[in-house]
Amino acid sequence: MSALNIAIAGFGTIGSGVAHVLEQHSKEPDATINLVGILESDTKGKFARPWFEKRPELFYDNPDKLLADSQVNKNRNCFMITRINFLLIHRLM
Repeated sequence: MSALNIAIAGFGTIGSGVAHVLEQHSKEPDATINLVGILESDTKGKFARPWFEKRPELFYDNPDKLLADSQVNKNRNCFMITRINFLLIHRLM
């Protein structure tokens, strides 16, 4: 089975919780889900800061840059939208 890459839009309570679950899952030997991007403009917030400090390469403050990343292919991957982000929704359609 091929890997599923996931990008999270918004990193508050729900987005950070999803990232935590994905991080735990990635430790399994047969893991097929990868967190490849986080769309969040406030990397100093209480949820984002610890993640940004250990994995800054995951963070994007611009949806266009996130969608341009070679690991984020909107035709084959899953986006988890955890807050209303009309710009991202518009770009995905």
